Amino acid sequence: MEIGIGHHGEPGIEVSPIQSASAMAGTMLDFVLNDMPLAKGQEVVVLVSGLGATPVMELYIYYAEIEKRLTAQGVKVHRRYVGNYFTSLEMMGVTLTLMKLDDELRTLHGNEIVAGLVRVIVSNREYLSEIDGAIGDGDHGINMAKGFAMCGEAIKGQPLTLAQAFDAVSDALMEGIGGSMGPLYGSLFMGMADSVRDQTVLDKRAFLAMLQQGLSELQDISSAGVGDKCLMDTLIPAIARFEQAVQQGESFSAALAQMKLAAMAGRDSTRDLVAKIGRASRLGERSRGVLD
Repeated sequence: MEIGIGHHGEPGIEVSPIQSASAMAGTMLDFVLNDMPLAKGQEVVVLVSGLGATPVMELYIYYAEIEKRLTAQGVKVHRRYVGNYFTSLEMMGVTLTLMKLDDELRTLHGNEIVAGLVRVIVSNREYLSEIDGAIGDGDHGINMAKGFAMCGEAIKGQPLTLAQAFDAVSDALMEGIGGSMGPLYGSLFMGMADSVRDQTVLDKRAFLAMLQQGLSELQDISSAGVGDKCLMDTLIPAIARFEQAVQQGESFSAALAQMKLAAMAGRDSTRDLVAKIGRASRLGERSRGVLD
């Protein structure tokens, strides 16, 4: 067998006796890591592609050895692709590709990002309903968890871009839950999806533009603002703080931390506000003293 041949028959770099899939994985991984060393804690995407005639089972045996060896070195496999992605005239063989991940590349896995949102919303179902029950009808957590859970099922196992994943959230919220929250949150995610549809990299400025377009889409259907004891009391200050951090030259992660603090402060500020919009506005002063 020959190692390092090209897809069009270019000569390889080494000829050796036939090896098992597991042994071949170790040999090829050594070649790759000699050229691209990986530090402990590094995250990678692994692509294992057959050349057309290699059984898929063999490809997975090969991949299993790759993952085992990377894990032993403290390298985390963030995502794997195993199959016949780049073939060569039904030839027996396999190719191995490793891609180092950074924060920007990692965010392109939209289904994983949204799956994280789903877990957070569903796990806070009771908490959200409890807060809503103080001055509302107590179904906010139930409805939000229902919509996000529907989205989670719809995207499960699909390699989606961030725009596609946000589209799935928007559709699930608009079509799957009742009340005003479906259109409101659905519009927010619709705007964010449109903003990143043509993005290949999501850096801090693209992230800011995404937030701003989501807010703009929401404001197209709602006149609510800061001080109305609603979503805007959290969303608007959070986006403003993120923008300020970006303009001051803060890193992406530092800007996110600042945004989180602003969101928490905005949330807490609703405790002393009187509701001016939505069902709770009918309560007047009685709406003061609880979070929205």
